[in-house]
Amino acid sequence: MKLSVLERLLVLGILPEEGDYVTLKVIRRGKMELSFSEDEIKKYKFENITTEDGKMSTKWDSTIEQDSEIKLGSKVISLISEGLEKLNKDKKLTEQHYTLYEKFCKEDN
Repeated sequence: MKLSVLERLLVLGILPEEGDYVTLKVIRRGKMELSFSEDEIKKYKFENITTEDGKMSTKWDSTIEQDSEIKLGSKVISLISEGLEKLNKDKKLTEQHYTLYEKFCKEDN
C-alpha cells in the first residue's frame, strides 16, 4: 500500500497501545514497517521543532516525492481500520485522516 509521510505518521498514532500479546507483537511489526529508515530521514530532512504553544512537532521537506510502498499484514490493516472507524463514529476524524479513511475503510478496498 502506498502511504505518504503524513499518512505513515498518522497511522503510527492510530495503532492501539494496548492489547493481548499476539496483537502487540503484530503492532510492533507494523510500526517497524511504518517507521522511517535512516536514508528516509535524511531524504525527507526530518526536523523536530517546538511550536509557539510549546508542543513538539515534526517537519519535513514536503517538496520531495513522499509516497512509499509499505507492506502491512491483514491484522495491522484491520487494527488501523478499526481505529479510523472509531474516530469516525466519535466524529473526531480530521482533514488529515481523509485519505487514510478512504484507503483503509472504504468498502471497495
